[in-house]
Amino acid sequence: MRSLRPGDTLVLQAGTYDIPSDVPGLPLFDLNGTADQPIVITGPETGPRPILLGRSTHNTVRLSNSSHVVVRNLEIDGRDLGGAGVAAQGVAHHITLENLLIRGAGGDQQIVGISTVGAPTWNWVICGNTIVGAGTGMYLGDSDGTNPFVAGLIERNLVRDTIGYNVQIKHQVGRPTVAGMPTDPQRTIIRHNVFAKSGNSATGGMARPNLLVGHFPTSGMGSEDLYEIYGNFFHHNATEALFQGEGNIAFYANVMVNGAGSAVNIQPHHDVPRSIHVFGNTILASGSGIRVTGGAAGFPQLVFGNAVFAATPISGGQQRDNVTGTRAS
Repeated sequence: MRSLRPGDTLVLQAGTYDIPSDVPGLPLFDLNGTADQPIVITGPETGPRPILLGRSTHNTVRLSNSSHVVVRNLEIDGRDLGGAGVAAQGVAHHITLENLLIRGAGGDQQIVGISTVGAPTWNWVICGNTIVGAGTGMYLGDSDGTNPFVAGLIERNLVRDTIGYNVQIKHQVGRPTVAGMPTDPQRTIIRHNVFAKSGNSATGGMARPNLLVGHFPTSGMGSEDLYEIYGNFFHHNATEALFQGEGNIAFYANVMVNGAGSAVNIQPHHDVPRSIHVFGNTILASGSGIRVTGGAAGFPQLVFGNAVFAATPISGGQQRDNVTGTRAS
C-alpha cells in the first residue's frame, strides 16, 4: 500500500479480506496523491464487492498523513466488534469516500461508521455511501471542539437505523494552524441524503437527532463558515428532533416527516444560533415543525417560505410567507 504514488489505481478483487496473521482492513498512511492525480483504491465497478472485515483491535479503514485519496466500491463489515468503519487517525485532507457499504458498526452507540475524531480534516467528499445500523453513522470532528471537519461535501448518502446520530458534525472551538488547511471562509455542504432512524434508536438521555451540526469558531478564522443543508429527506425520530443546529446555517428545500416527534430545532448547544436561514422546506411532524430559540443578537434568524404541518408549526425567528397547519390538514 505504501508504494502507491500519485495517479495510481489499486483495484481490489471481490472476496473477503481478513488475514489473521496481518493487520486488518485498509491502512492508508502516508499516501499523498495530487489534485490532478489522486490515488484511487477501488473495488470493481459492477458485481460483487471486496468485503473488508473489522476486528476489535483496529478501525477497519484508517487514514493518517494522507491526501488526495479516493476509496470507493468497497463493503466494510465491522462485525460489531468495536472498531469504526472508516477513521481519520491523523491529518487527512482531500479524501473521497464513495459508494461504500458500511455495516457491523452498531454494537454500541459510540461505534461509528465514518469518524474524523483523530485529527483536523478538510475537503472531504463523502458521497453515495450506505451506512446501516451503526451506533453513530458519521461523527465528524471531536467531542471537545478540536480537530474540526472543514469544507466537507456530504451528498447522496443513505444513513439509516442508527442508535444515535445519523450524522453529527461537532462544534469548533478554533481553527488550528495546520499546513494547507483553508484560512478563508468555507462552506460544508450536506445535500441529497436520506437520514432515517427506526425502533432501535436510543432513548432518554442518550437520544439524539438524525442530524446535528455544531457551531463554528466564534471569532477569527472559521467564524464566517456556513453549513448549507438542502435537498435531504429526513424520516422518523421518536425520541429527538430530526435536525438540530447552531452557528451559521442555511437549511432549505428539505423534506421532513416525523410521525413521532419534532422536525427542526435551531437552538443553543455548545454556543448559540447566529446567522440562520430556514426556507423552502416541507415538513410533517407530530410535535413542533420549526423552532428557533436562543439566537445571538445582531444576526438574522429567518424562517420563510416553508410549508409546515405540525402540532406547533413554527415558533421563534423572523417569520414570513410560510404555509402552516396541523399535521392532519
